[in-house]
Amino acid sequence: MTAGFDLHTGFRAPERGSADTLAQFLHTVDRLPGIQRIHRAMREAMDLRDGEVLVDSGCGLGIETGRLATDHPDVAVRGTDRNEKLLTQAQERLSTRNLSWHVHDLTEPGELAGSADVVRTERVLIYQDDLGAAAEKLLRLLRPGGRLVSFELDYGAMLLPTGPFRPSLVDEIVEIMRDSLPQAWAGRRLPALLAERGLAVTSEPFSFGVNQQVWQRIVGDTLRTHAADRPEITEWLHHHETSGEVELSAAFTGVLTSARLETR
Repeated sequence: MTAGFDLHTGFRAPERGSADTLAQFLHTVDRLPGIQRIHRAMREAMDLRDGEVLVDSGCGLGIETGRLATDHPDVAVRGTDRNEKLLTQAQERLSTRNLSWHVHDLTEPGELAGSADVVRTERVLIYQDDLGAAAEKLLRLLRPGGRLVSFELDYGAMLLPTGPFRPSLVDEIVEIMRDSLPQAWAGRRLPALLAERGLAVTSEPFSFGVNQQVWQRIVGDTLRTHAADRPEITEWLHHHETSGEVELSAAFTGVLTSARLETR
């Protein structure tokens, strides 16, 4: 099993990843029915209103960011990400009067501090070294009474197919997957972290299935990078890349968290 492209490294460190590869992955994930269902739930939780400001923090290619700007022309939408190449592609794809793009790390609120009625994040806090500190920086973007709506993955609750292999091997693979991220438990940890900081919080878990293309990037390339010396894992991966079982029994889980900052 030869080492693959480490998708997580590409998102954590833009200088070490191919923007085109990341963009292709983001387009593929966006088309998953389960992700589309999560996007609808996030829209309902955000409850955007005319005149408000939305900051989509860590927006990546800005696919959903652009949709939100188009569907809410009287909401000021600001897409932020630290990957300048992805934002360049986003800007080339869509530009409207109420949409702006900002090269910006979510851990550094800067000039956006205190500007947002709603902050949105999706699958980005898993890459933060300190989840609590990252959450506090996101809260600094909000005005009093503002809302944070976040969907974050939880690698501790992923569902991987067993096939003809020992179940304990799947447990070992899940552990490798968890260890590939600094915040593999972000989905379940974020609601409590926000509640501890005095916010009114609600949360709801969601699972979504994946296709072979997404499987290759999330599972295949992670194992090729971090378990290249494990023949049994190589055999397991090859089996599931060719058996068709992935789309029947592989799923990832995350938690949609909604939190409101108190009005001072």
